[in-house]
Amino acid sequence: MKCERCEKHQHRVCYGYLETDVLLNKFVCYDCLLQTKPGFLKEMRQMCQVRAMMWIIANEGYPRTESELAKRTGKTARAFQTMSLTT
Repeated sequence: MKCERCEKHQHRVCYGYLETDVLLNKFVCYDCLLQTKPGFLKEMRQMCQVRAMMWIIANEGYPRTESELAKRTGKTARAFQTMSLTT
């Protein structure tokens, strides 16, 4: 995929797209978004945390406890429990 702002090429998979996914006509890379959208870094961190959890669940199975999942994603159990997926 090619960023419409900086014109750098990016891997589809790095942005969460499968090879079979239909892409939008306009694409802006994370670097350009970080420069133009306040608060985007926080959103990106949360999205990465969710993707890490989904990868663990899909590839290793759902852990027996939330604290085990938190540990496997590098979080404390308390941070995992307070993490919001909507903010």
